Amino acid sequence: MSGELAWTRETRGRERESVAMDGQRAAAGGKDIPATIAEAAALLRRGEVSEACVTVMAEAALAQARAADETRNAEDADLGPLFGIPLGIKDLYQTRGVRTMAGSAVLVDWVPEEDAAAVTRLAEAGAITLCKTNTHEFAYGTVTPPTRNPWDLERIPGGSSGGSAAAVATGECLGALGTDTGGSIRIPAAACGVTGLKPTFGLVSRHGIVPLSWSLDHLRAAAGCHRGLRPARPGQRAARAARLRQRRRRRAGAGGCRARAAYRRPARVLLP
Repeated sequence: MSGELAWTRETRGRERESVAMDGQRAAAGGKDIPATIAEAAALLRRGEVSEACVTVMAEAALAQARAADETRNAEDADLGPLFGIPLGIKDLYQTRGVRTMAGSAVLVDWVPEEDAAAVTRLAEAGAITLCKTNTHEFAYGTVTPPTRNPWDLERIPGGSSGGSAAAVATGECLGALGTDTGGSIRIPAAACGVTGLKPTFGLVSRHGIVPLSWSLDHLRAAAGCHRGLRPARPGQRAARAARLRQRRRRRAGAGGCRARAAYRRPARVLLP
């Protein structure tokens, strides 16, 4: 029985991953998802799908990939948890030696001398920085021009981390960093059908990012789907909401409505 259960779980996991890959392929305009960092870099440079990136660090990423291959083949190699994973970095994070504009022409020539703390931690974990993703100017907006929603190029990807969400949705990178002050994690993730994580305030260091509001800024990650988790395609949320309403009606028919009505009735307080 345990073997059958394990087989069923594995089969379902493969099915979920297949659906996820189909979703990414659809978001990429029906094209195959890049299989190597070189393919992803070429796609990002062309910007054919959604214009998600403002700077592509192809040469540096390929050099890191070659070094990762050598490290992986070495005996007793200490591989980090994100070893060899290509990631995008929102163009709000400082990147040493790479232009950081924060979506504004004011900073078009700014080249930081150090990495943001989060970028340093990713490098220590073995991740490969592939590109700087587009952001609304100074992260203050929900449009992120000229990035487009890869599911429908006539629509916006949300913002301000629209470039990060769009790059992940099309499979141009496996994950991306973003920030959230008033929805910049949640809005693009929902609009582009990817998983967005807004961590607890202060959990991730904000050192080295261009601030919008020091008391509200959150650093975040956007990721594609993995085993057991897949993005919602357009129309799926409406279908899920309809199923949820049906369940509520069935519960109401079983007496749940009366119970809730009683719960909402104002309490009577006896005073001396």
